[in-house]
Amino acid sequence: MTRFALAHAKADSPEAVAAALIARLKQQLEAPGGVDPSRSPLCFLYVTDQLAEHADQLHGLLREATGLSNWLGTVGMGVCATGTEYFDVPAAAVMVTDIPASSFRMFRLEEPATDGIPSSQTCFGIMHGDPRSPDVELGLQRVCESMALGFLVGGLASSRGSYPQFAGGPTRAACSGLLLDDSVAVQTRLTQGCVPIGARHEVTRMEGELLLELDGRSALETFTDEVSGALGSASAANIRSCAYVGLPVAGSDRADYLVRNLVGVEPNRKALAVAHPLSPGDTMFFCRRDRNAAISDLERMLEEVRQASDGRPPKGALYVSCLARGPNLFGPDSEELKTIQSVFGDLPLVGFFANGEISHDRLYGYTGVLTVFL
Repeated sequence: MTRFALAHAKADSPEAVAAALIARLKQQLEAPGGVDPSRSPLCFLYVTDQLAEHADQLHGLLREATGLSNWLGTVGMGVCATGTEYFDVPAAAVMVTDIPASSFRMFRLEEPATDGIPSSQTCFGIMHGDPRSPDVELGLQRVCESMALGFLVGGLASSRGSYPQFAGGPTRAACSGLLLDDSVAVQTRLTQGCVPIGARHEVTRMEGELLLELDGRSALETFTDEVSGALGSASAANIRSCAYVGLPVAGSDRADYLVRNLVGVEPNRKALAVAHPLSPGDTMFFCRRDRNAAISDLERMLEEVRQASDGRPPKGALYVSCLARGPNLFGPDSEELKTIQSVFGDLPLVGFFANGEISHDRLYGYTGVLTVFL
């Protein structure tokens, strides 16, 4: 088994970050039994948004120094590596795999209505997207349709500046990524960051984007009763921070659901505004962010991945977590990544904190998506 090569660094300039990454990568690539660069393997590159304007330069320095050309990645307001999270500093994380170029195909969708995705019998795909693009969800749909049998993971870039992506080379596409063939073995799972409160409800009345009634009763009154019972109080002033809407995924139990924001209230009409299109007959429930529940569900996910690996030792991992997780939910000192490390040890891992997480054929929020390469 070839363990993947991992390097991550923070510094005051893109040149200094690149120099640190290159030194650490070369040490591993030149070691006996390491990854063979002659196979043009898949490489991951994630940069914090403090390096977003210099991302193309950083990519060029890495490519020139290593001779590696197949780079996949994007920007995040935070990036992660084994047991480590980087926020609010110029930093980058790189992982060089042993997956040869013959096992994957890159794609870029400048416009999802145009060709750009190779049709494939692939079993697995990884996709990044620009959250500013109105075509991201269409791109997600098209990528999933292109996979006869498969599962897609990834996430939307997060940044306070530009939104670079890498798919072979730098791109500013609506979305980009790659499709892996069935020679690459993976296990992937999703963990939630919110816990349901109250009962499930049926949407019984909508007007435009306003949710007026649940189960024939005022939506705002239902929300206030349930959230007040769980959190102590609820008002128009704190509605955005105290609770969310959970939308069960069809065909699954309550453990799999999409979380969407409550964006406001209409007190005179006792209505709610939800950041997701709803229709009468839809099922939903309210939920809240909860650190203890998030830790418990993360541990549950890690154990499921470990058991599903059937004793096969992992080579490396990719982790895409919501920007609202990390230090904003688990606390400082890289607690979320250290929890993963407590189960998988010093397994090479890279990833980023996203503006939306992709698992299977859906765009989630407030979740973490772990993929382990076997």
